[in-house]
Amino acid sequence: MKMKSTFLALFLLVAAVGASTSFTVPRILNPFTERDSIYVSDYRFYANGEDWQPAIQKAIDDAYSKGIPQVVISKNLLVYSPVQIKEGITLKGGYSPGFFNGMRWYTDDNKDLSVPKIKAGKVFSGGVVQYSYTNNDKGISIENIVIDGNKKADYGFYASSSSLKELNINLEELGIQGAKLDGIRLERVLTTKIINCNISANGSYGINFNIGASDSTLIGNYIHGNQNGGVRMTGGSHYNQIASGKIEDNYGSGVLLDGTNGGSDRHIISNVVFHANNGSAITALNGASSIVNACQFGQNGVTQINAESANLLSRGANSFLQITNSQFSLSSKTKYHASALETSRIFISDSIFNKFNSLDGEDSFVGNVSVDNFISE
Repeated sequence: MKMKSTFLALFLLVAAVGASTSFTVPRILNPFTERDSIYVSDYRFYANGEDWQPAIQKAIDDAYSKGIPQVVISKNLLVYSPVQIKEGITLKGGYSPGFFNGMRWYTDDNKDLSVPKIKAGKVFSGGVVQYSYTNNDKGISIENIVIDGNKKADYGFYASSSSLKELNINLEELGIQGAKLDGIRLERVLTTKIINCNISANGSYGINFNIGASDSTLIGNYIHGNQNGGVRMTGGSHYNQIASGKIEDNYGSGVLLDGTNGGSDRHIISNVVFHANNGSAITALNGASSIVNACQFGQNGVTQINAESANLLSRGANSFLQITNSQFSLSSKTKYHASALETSRIFISDSIFNKFNSLDGEDSFVGNVSVDNFISE
């Protein structure tokens, strides 16, 4: 009788606690229908020999059709044709490019077999990964992988739309290298973010904004060793921002602003280090314009900042650069701080100049360059 009383008391206590305490059993995802990620490795049977494009594409298509937001790549994969990413999908790996001093020029397959990489395995047109707008604005994201053109694909990443659209593209912590042409090429694309990427050794430009690609932001990227230059903005490209990062050792200009075919203006370049580019650090042509703030310029081509407006058929014709709070250093290969030719103009204020005069004693500015409130060291 005593045992029954004890059991009854315990039961009543539990009932009382349960009545006053809310407890929710955690919801467990159904692994077949409610996963938050799809893994490309699970689709290995769709690969065609060495060509993993069918497997990656099948994983992306399944994720898109089932509403699963993320596709994960975990190793080095060859593709023989472009991978088409779709709206609402994040393509992700485990790669991190590191910071400037730790970034390598190029990931080497012999040393980096474990690096998640999509690499062109044969010659084809377009991008290794590409995106074309279809019917919604969910956007796409590619994160923490290497995209390698391997001197076979035209582009590393290529995005386009039939008309100007806010595609909401996010490219973050990527290595983009080895494209025959541009590492990243954007056409008629608005609101792209490119963050902390290592963009190197591409056959034309590291990043090419063209045919209206505008309203985009570059933050903290290392853009180096690209054949024609680091970043190009042309063909109706407006309101782009480069904020922080390093642009160096490109064989052309660090940044080329070209107003041909629709203008290239109202850009903002801030807190960027321009170093040892064979062309100018910044070149503005054919009516292009930009505000430049708090940048560092050193050991770039013969002229570190160059503005020209020879093409009178372009929009506005007069290139214009306004530079503030920046630091300039001359070297044996750098003759002029700034050059503004024809009817272009460059305004520089509140900046520091190391070796104010060039090495042969000539003035360090050519043409329509105005300098105000400077410090010479």
